[in-house]
Amino acid sequence: MSIGRSGAIILFAMILLQATLSTIYGNGFFGPEMYGMPGSMYIWTYLALMLTTGLTVSLVIKRFNLKNQLLQEAADAVLLTSGTTALEAMLLKKPMVVGYRMNPLSFKLLFPLIKTAYVSLPNLLANQSLVPELIQDEATVESLSAEVVNLFKANSSGLVEQFDELHQQLSLDSATLATAAISKLLASE
Repeated sequence: MSIGRSGAIILFAMILLQATLSTIYGNGFFGPEMYGMPGSMYIWTYLALMLTTGLTVSLVIKRFNLKNQLLQEAADAVLLTSGTTALEAMLLKKPMVVGYRMNPLSFKLLFPLIKTAYVSLPNLLANQSLVPELIQDEATVESLSAEVVNLFKANSSGLVEQFDELHQQLSLDSATLATAAISKLLASE
């Protein structure tokens, strides 16, 4: 359990206790002067309900994140955003469609600075377009859906072979390579 979640649980318990005390006795932690104002009991109850909802959503998301790899393993195709998830799907040899949208103003400011032809890690690693990338205005429900349907229609054995080659390139003896690089660097000094 993270510190943030622990803090939220403690805050939730305090608010719930405050709402209960104010309902039963007419005052809580902050004394009767606060409860002389109309509707204060409802405010505390509302806050307790909102925290309960937030904690529930947080726990569901955490549970979903823990199951993400299992979901990808079970999928025949994956629709995802650019980033680590694309690398995970590639390592699992899953055909995918990459979609990415951001705030239009941020996109207009950042897009001219991007010097790569691709945004997804599989495409960047291969230095070619292995998986479809639908960015910003191209990432519509219709176009994303059409690309996913195309994945089901296409034979993905070639793509899986390319993913396997990339996987082999990434599966290096990092410790030995790092040791050799450091030794070489130290020897040159």
